[in-house]
Amino acid sequence: MVIVLTGGYTPWPVEAPPGRPAAALVGAEPPAPPGRIETVRLGPSPGSPT
Repeated sequence: MVIVLTGGYTPWPVEAPPGRPAAALVGAEPPAPPGRIETVRLGPSPGSPT
């Protein structure tokens, strides 16, 4: 598995890489990666200061 920590502006390859790619998106509202990439959004906890 390859995990990419990104703000969402990563230049994703046209073809899917081998294995199981995943992206951990950081920031308030990062753009989504291609649908073939498993995605987890990391952001501030509810009620915490931004």
